[in-house]
Amino acid sequence: MVLIHKTNIVVDEFTYKKDVLSNIMIYFLTHMHSDHYKGLTSHWNAGPLYCSPLTRTLILNEFPDIQDIRTITLNTPTKIYLNEK
Repeated sequence: MVLIHKTNIVVDEFTYKKDVLSNIMIYFLTHMHSDHYKGLTSHWNAGPLYCSPLTRTLILNEFPDIQDIRTITLNTPTKIYLNEK
C-alpha cells in the first residue's frame, strides 16, 4: 500500500489523488480486501485503475460507477505506458 518512490505508480492505496499531486497517477489494486482499497469510491476519477478480471468484477459490485478500470491478465507480460491517458 504505497506510492512507489520516484514514479507515478500507486499500489493498493487510493488516498493519493490527482488534486494533491501534480503527476498523472496510475493505480493498481492487487486484491479486494478493505485495507487495500481504502479511499476508493464509486466516484473515483483520479486515474486509471489496473487489476485482474476477477478483482474488476468485485470492484464493480462494490463501486458500480467507477469508469476507468483496466484489466491485466494474470501470468501474462503486459506493457503499461505511464503517460497513457
